[in-house]
Amino acid sequence: MPIPCSIAQREYEKFVECPQGSDQTAVRAKICQEDPIEVSEVEKGEVTFEYQEGPIASKASSNIINFIVPAGKVVELEKIDAGGDGFALYTVSVNGSTTHKKRTYYNSGFDTLFEFKSKKIMASDDIKLNITNRSGESCDFNATLTYRIYDES
Repeated sequence: MPIPCSIAQREYEKFVECPQGSDQTAVRAKICQEDPIEVSEVEKGEVTFEYQEGPIASKASSNIINFIVPAGKVVELEKIDAGGDGFALYTVSVNGSTTHKKRTYYNSGFDTLFEFKSKKIMASDDIKLNITNRSGESCDFNATLTYRIYDES
């Protein structure tokens, strides 16, 4: 004969057989606590920032960020925040291959943000942010690379 049990009780209880010689066929045994178990996510590595700035002549290009992952390390890219005093083309490349491009104009503002959601980059990989000044005059530009770095394992 089945023993009635609500769905809520099934989350915290299960039926187990009774020892031989007992006159009961099954008993309920509590298998977990009623309070939720807190789980926190621990992120690897230390958050690090690389900031660079400098002037770029009109219609010229320059690598504002040029970062090489140290030997024995892994980097998880989080974001690149970039901007300047004029409109420009921003190009992110990893090992010489373009991965992202953004443009800024007068109507969109002169700042841009690249978000990477923890993109992994291995030891000796090269990350660059190239900025092409599309303004009619020399302008100052800057960029901050935010990443986590930890030992390769």
